[in-house]
Amino acid sequence: MNLDPVTGVILAGGQSRRFGSDKALFEIDGVSMIQRAYNTLCKVTSSVFISVASDHIHYDIPADHLIDHPGYAGPLAGIHAALQAASTTWVLVLAVDLPHVQPYHLSLLLEARAPSADAIISTTQNRTQPLCACYHTRTLPKLEALLNQKQFRVSTFLNSLNVKQIKFNPESLINLNTPVPRTRNPKPET
Repeated sequence: MNLDPVTGVILAGGQSRRFGSDKALFEIDGVSMIQRAYNTLCKVTSSVFISVASDHIHYDIPADHLIDHPGYAGPLAGIHAALQAASTTWVLVLAVDLPHVQPYHLSLLLEARAPSADAIISTTQNRTQPLCACYHTRTLPKLEALLNQKQFRVSTFLNSLNVKQIKFNPESLINLNTPVPRTRNPKPET
């Protein structure tokens, strides 16, 4: 399927509080999470940005860095920066802490784009993952209005949009918030 160009953005503006260090630099099988996200996005997009919280942050990745607006907070600040900078009508968003997302998954989001949809969001049976998603640039005015009202919840933004959901397997959307993945049912100590 031949699709129109799309801009990719890696959301790397978080503070990594739970992680304890910059999670973007954490390596899995010798490859940093930021490099993994970049490699994945490069396979399905025409250009890639990295959204960061400050101009003091720079990753050694051949992508332009976007600085989040200082008055905005959270992942919506990164989505806002990407929607503003994009020269395409769609922006494909990937959080840096989703290292199991593959180009195939992102292709599913891109193939689901439709004229009536404002956003294409990945989901599992139990949760929505709006940080592995595709957003149309026409959503920028709605996003700016919310951010100017200090509304920083992604769910508030999604509620204002016509959203199409694409089901992913849960393993692909595991986000890594700690250096050692927690087990769901740890064995009791003996």
